Amino acid sequence: MTAALCAMPGGIAEMVLLSEREGANQAQVAIVHALRITLAILVIPLLIGLIATVEPAAGASTKATGLSLTDWFWIAICILAGLLARGRVRLPAPIVIVPMLISAGLHLGGLTAFDVPPTITIAIQVFIGINVGGRFAGVSVKSLMAALGAAVLVVTLQITVAVSGALLVAGLMGADPIGLVLAYSPGGLAEMSIIALSIGGDVAFVGVHHIFRVMLALILAPLLLPCIIKKREDG
Repeated sequence: MTAALCAMPGGIAEMVLLSEREGANQAQVAIVHALRITLAILVIPLLIGLIATVEPAAGASTKATGLSLTDWFWIAICILAGLLARGRVRLPAPIVIVPMLISAGLHLGGLTAFDVPPTITIAIQVFIGINVGGRFAGVSVKSLMAALGAAVLVVTLQITVAVSGALLVAGLMGADPIGLVLAYSPGGLAEMSIIALSIGGDVAFVGVHHIFRVMLALILAPLLLPCIIKKREDG
């Protein structure tokens, strides 16, 4: 049961909650998923660099200097909405999804055309790094090393499938392979979205795929877990 939950590509919070409900080892599930996200953040950018030459998003600094007070107002609204959504909106990573939906609506409605200032992008990257590192608070070195092997195996398999699938779809449909790698990768929604933003990728495309991944894992996990338990009992 614990191994199955560790291997599922769901969100860390959702998988820990499922492990509590199913009587699995919550600590081990949390550690493996935290390591999964950390390893994905470290490995995915390196793989992207091997697939294509990627430069940091250009043009943001010049556009940011021309932001009007109205643009800053809408940016503030998006930030505030994300903060208020945390713990109140039942969506995967609401602090990311809600501002993204509001921003998409504002841009589609022609109310604004702002680009996120580079200072905000950098700050988000720093805080995400701090947050990922903070997930290991209170974890002993022994527990970390015990879970590291499982995490490396899970990430290796998931990244192999993700990159292979991304390159296949890109070849068949002529889509952007970098965006597909980020969309299919086993990293967290927020982490992969900010990587997409930092290289000028399609954040909405990446975000929607990760929302679907988390929701699909939540739907399928309760259906698959009884089968795993039954198979183990029969064996």
